[in-house]
Amino acid sequence: MTVRRLIISVVSLFAVALPAAAQDISEKPIVRWYYQSFPPLHITDGPQSGQGFADKTLAFLHARLPGYNHLKVYSSLTRMHSELKARTNACHLGLFKTPEREEYAYFSDPVIEVMPNRLVVLKEKASRVTPFLNREREVDLDKLFAAQGLMYGVEINRVYSPRINPYIDRQTKADGKVELPSPRYAALLLHGRIDYGFAFAFEASFRFKMLGRGSAYMTLPIAGEPDVLENYVGCSKTEFGAQVIADINRVAADVRLAHRGFYEEWLDDRAIRDLRAAIKARDSKAP
Repeated sequence: MTVRRLIISVVSLFAVALPAAAQDISEKPIVRWYYQSFPPLHITDGPQSGQGFADKTLAFLHARLPGYNHLKVYSSLTRMHSELKARTNACHLGLFKTPEREEYAYFSDPVIEVMPNRLVVLKEKASRVTPFLNREREVDLDKLFAAQGLMYGVEINRVYSPRINPYIDRQTKADGKVELPSPRYAALLLHGRIDYGFAFAFEASFRFKMLGRGSAYMTLPIAGEPDVLENYVGCSKTEFGAQVIADINRVAADVRLAHRGFYEEWLDDRAIRDLRAAIKARDSKAP
């Protein structure tokens, strides 16, 4: 075969293959995945863009659902809920299940496990909160908020949990409360302006790493809080949404395990120990 005929053959092969591939892609149904910027769940800018633990989990899930075209859509939480109600093909990874949301969304089996908000303190100053720990080394909020002389930072209008908020909502600046317009607790801790704060463990990791002090802090569990919170994929409550959820459930166990690894990348040592112990205790009780 001459070089000219070889080139013609190759060009002809691509001329047939490319439209077929394009047609195969276009025939796949589209799933619209809504997500928000909340590092390090989803990181939407900077050198780590797309490397949040929810980013990685979503990519892992997409790879195991090859029968769909997956379209990521950046949006607010308000818009995401509106789209779940209005569209036939909207989904969101990491949704808490509530009776209200079940009226407009189908939910998968649990695919994400995270810990609730915890107390954040510098390692070098952890002794300041030691007197307020119970036998399980959890923070006793009654003792903590009865203490004098400690300053703590909380974000304005943030809902931490039904356990934490009743305490901070009835306190004032005179009680040591420092209200923050943004999550600046890491900087204030490092500069000695506050003694502790509250945040998700993964969130604290991101904040301290951004300041170049990723190993300076630790997080402690709050007594009375759940050990682990389960999150789900929520999809439009339509026939199509039900099919997507059914396909997700077939790979949910693999997704949950993969997510655990991605999630632990953003936890301090104490949080990792607590997470593993909680999951082990839960699984040991499973039938």
